[in-house]
Amino acid sequence: MNRSQQRRTKEQWLPVVGFEGLYEVSDQGRVRSVTRLVTSRWGGPRLWRGRVMVLTARRKDGYVQVPLSSHGRVTRAYVHHLVAIAFHGSRPPGRDAAHDNGNPADNCAANVKWKTRSENNLDRLRHGTIARGERHGMSRFTVATIGLARRLKKQGLSERKIAVRVRVSRWTLRDMLTGRTWRRICLG
Repeated sequence: MNRSQQRRTKEQWLPVVGFEGLYEVSDQGRVRSVTRLVTSRWGGPRLWRGRVMVLTARRKDGYVQVPLSSHGRVTRAYVHHLVAIAFHGSRPPGRDAAHDNGNPADNCAANVKWKTRSENNLDRLRHGTIARGERHGMSRFTVATIGLARRLKKQGLSERKIAVRVRVSRWTLRDMLTGRTWRRICLG
């Protein structure tokens, strides 16, 4: 028996909550439609053969989604949410579905847990997946810009002139130079 056959024999499937009888989710993070009789567009019965669904990654963040259809309406659902609900129960208040290993594409039941927002952010910090510094979408500085600003300050250039040169406000520059922001780069 090859590896993929071995995985399938050990794979546990549970119904997708809210789509019982239509879809199932596995402990390996896969989703499949269930074989069932449906009404064709001509009104007669038709056998719909179940299949494993194609999962799609969402933009840059890597979270995997799947389209689920019921009564003519299509809903896109995150696979890690489906796995967490099916294998760990409904969402407790104040908890989010989190990936223990930091890989948003790894949706196996052993990796997906219900965690508080704080626990999830600490995990993101530990995995290095939190947007800090240059990787933050609103960042005005890079490590190179910080180095330039610090060199110019040591040379005696005024904060106003430095701010114009690196294209930020004086207040943003002052926060960076005093360590209020970018502490680990500026003061470390």
